[in-house]
Amino acid sequence: MAIVSYKLLSLLPLLLASLAVLSRAMITPNGKTKTTSSLFDVQASIRKTLDVFSPGSREVEDSLKDDDHRSHSSSSSSERSYSFTLRPRLSVRPTRARDYKSLMAARLARDSARMKSLRARLDPAVETDADQDAPVTFSSNSGVGEYFVSLGIGDPPQQINMIMDTGSDVCWVSKTVFDPSKLPTYHELACNAPLCQSCNNNNKCTFNLKYGDGSTASGVLAPEKVTFSGGSSVDGIVIGSADVAWGMWAGAGALVGLSRGAVSLSSQMNASSFSYCLVDQDSKSKSTLDFNSDAPAGSVFAPLLSNPPTPNFYYVGLAGISVGGGGVISALPGSGGQAIVDSGTAMTRFPRDLYTAVENEFIRLMGNTSRWSVPPFNTCFDLKDNKSANVTTLSFHFSNDNVLTLPPENILVPVDSSGTFCFAFAVAASTTIIGNLQQQGMRVSFDLDNNDIGFAPGQC
Repeated sequence: MAIVSYKLLSLLPLLLASLAVLSRAMITPNGKTKTTSSLFDVQASIRKTLDVFSPGSREVEDSLKDDDHRSHSSSSSSERSYSFTLRPRLSVRPTRARDYKSLMAARLARDSARMKSLRARLDPAVETDADQDAPVTFSSNSGVGEYFVSLGIGDPPQQINMIMDTGSDVCWVSKTVFDPSKLPTYHELACNAPLCQSCNNNNKCTFNLKYGDGSTASGVLAPEKVTFSGGSSVDGIVIGSADVAWGMWAGAGALVGLSRGAVSLSSQMNASSFSYCLVDQDSKSKSTLDFNSDAPAGSVFAPLLSNPPTPNFYYVGLAGISVGGGGVISALPGSGGQAIVDSGTAMTRFPRDLYTAVENEFIRLMGNTSRWSVPPFNTCFDLKDNKSANVTTLSFHFSNDNVLTLPPENILVPVDSSGTFCFAFAVAASTTIIGNLQQQGMRVSFDLDNNDIGFAPGQC
């Protein structure tokens, strides 16, 4: 009885979060389930798209102090927890966009480049027209990535804003941003070191990242001291000093790899867990990337699976998707019951058959709302005359029977400041990918010891 009560209490935050977005499911007198929907504040969302370009919009809010803001991250184990500050791109790099429409176009171009690279890594034999939806051009200060962590590298530490990427294996910094070889403590990684996988003719341990779209990043590896928020540090973290970064990484400056590979930051720290919260891309707020921290109470857990062909990605078991509280649309035929959780991809992607079934059901349940397509989005709605709108719910059903229901802000996204909102999902070749638009506003916890990933909406 005590165990049952404890489980019920642990679910209380999730139940409260569901009530907060006014999600509702009802049984009609004839016994049929009524469609569930969530109330979406349309005008507040439109105001945010306008605020991006208002005076002072580039200033980052200081409501969170770098040295003390981890109320969610205390660990029940004896391990020491560490934290980095995590910010959206707009808080780190001012946009050159003229308006929200062009800002969104730039984001989608980066996302398209990301998907081209992922497709080549996940299934090099697959050729598809999926995601061939936007021309991919990059300026000298672009680089793929919507969220940046602030790391102190070297001794004394130099603060570097680095793209956070759960799909990348290596941490690296471009020499145009920071040249560690100029530090008095600098020494390169020995060729016989366990983490050295490639040594050149000059006996330098090198890395050479090549992606399917032609993008590259290459240089020399060296152990460095890494300093966290609050001043704590870890010595001997292997970081690449990139001589060349080309393609989608051009102008990226620096990247923190958090994959399951041996040279990623999480692996080098031998972390039992790590977690992050992705704040709204258009906000001025910030959050944290934490290591060795407990998942918030009420997290919805999905089993973390292994996939030998691509072992460095984070796969979870996915049974299917439900729309509006209806029946589960199976994810088995297209993606084999697995989905990648990826911080670097924007839109969640489904295999074509699953996407079509989910989209058609969503359109049907949204009713007579005026809609059209805004490439690469297939389904968009004109909501400019609405103060608020009831948005049909969408839920992920994981293979352990747990269910994650998305808030409306993670289902419909604005593509301009005129009230056009689009269904924030797209088609993938073969693998479901849960992207950062659907992860926003929730604490995502990767429990590496217990092999699961937790999602806690509203708990940044």
